[in-house]
Amino acid sequence: DVIKVVVNGNRVMFDVPPMIIDDRTMVPMRAIFEALGATVEYDEEANTITSDFNGKRITHTIGENIIYVNETPFEMDVPSRVIEGRTLVPVRFISEALGAQVGWNEETKTVSITLN
Repeated sequence: DVIKVVVNGNRVMFDVPPMIIDDRTMVPMRAIFEALGATVEYDEEANTITSDFNGKRITHTIGENIIYVNETPFEMDVPSRVIEGRTLVPVRFISEALGAQVGWNEETKTVSITLN
């Protein structure tokens, strides 16, 4: 089944599709951040992704399960994974870290993200 992601009513298209990993819906980090209006920078040498959004700075080292929001560490249920050259992260955790509300419709396999 195809998993759909909708942000504020607009469907997000991904070059690597969302997938279920360890019972979590995982999505490409850059694509979901940009859909939410955040900036994204990748530091290849440090293997980290940094995002800025509404006064929040999010930093994450790829492959780990810790994400920093304004330098405060938070533990994700599952670590990020690189699949087909994209870093996948748990969509609920990332969206809620930016202050969004997240819903799941099992029947349509749709993640709904609302950012006020």
